[in-house]
This record gives sequence, C-alpha cells and structure tokens, in this order.
Amino acid sequence: MSKLFYICLCALFANLCAENRYNVMMTFVDEYPILIELCQPSFNKTKNTLSGQSLVPILNSVDTHGRDSALSFWGNAVSTRTQNYRIIAMKSTKSDYSKIELYDHRVDPEESKNIACKNPVVVEELLNIIKKENKL
Repeated sequence: MSKLFYICLCALFANLCAENRYNVMMTFVDEYPILIELCQPSFNKTKNTLSGQSLVPILNSVDTHGRDSALSFWGNAVSTRTQNYRIIAMKSTKSDYSKIELYDHRVDPEESKNIACKNPVVVEELLNIIKKENKL
C-alpha cells in the first residue's frame, strides 16, 4: 500500500489505522474500490467496470490475504512486484519481452543489482504473471 494512500486512509478512517500496519500488495486501480466501499457514496454503479480490488477486508482483518502481485506500466516497460521480487521488462513484441531486470527485495530493496541472468526460473514465473495479468 502506498504511503500517501495509507496516510489518507488513516486521516479519514482513524479506527482502521490505530493499531495496525499493513504490508499488502496494491495498485492504483485498487484505491477507487477501497474508497467506494469505505465512503459508501449515493451512487452504486460506475460507467465502466472497475478493475481494481477493494482491500477493505484486509483493513478489517490483518489475517486476510490480498494480491499476490501488482502490475504497473511505464512507456514500453511493464513491471510486476511480488512480496519478494520486482521484474521489469520491455515489450519487444505482443507476446515477448526483452531487457529484463529482476531484483530481490529481501536482499536488495533499493533495486541496485539486476539478478535476472542468475534466476531464469524466477524470471519465467514472473513473466508468466505479467502475461496473465496483462492478458497476453
């Protein structure tokens, strides 16, 4: 969960943040469903289907599990973050990637050492997540 969004949630819903710290995987598309569920606005439908997931169940119970990964995009690059790793890859064709970077956040939280060449199994696993989540 991003620090800014967490701060905003705590400001609005202090009872959710009083004792708990949350370390969950979240993307920006999750923020709107969270706010809709917490704020309960008078409208109940949106023009387009929401692709995010409300994490309110996690806010209410630290034992609840959220996403396994979070996908993001930057230009031609796509990235996914899991609890342990981040992979960044450039799209070279519709179904293939190049210039792959892999970082292990357990030992390199600043993402300073690319370990993709030494971890082909992890790279393949995370690329499969990207392809599935990105509908390739």
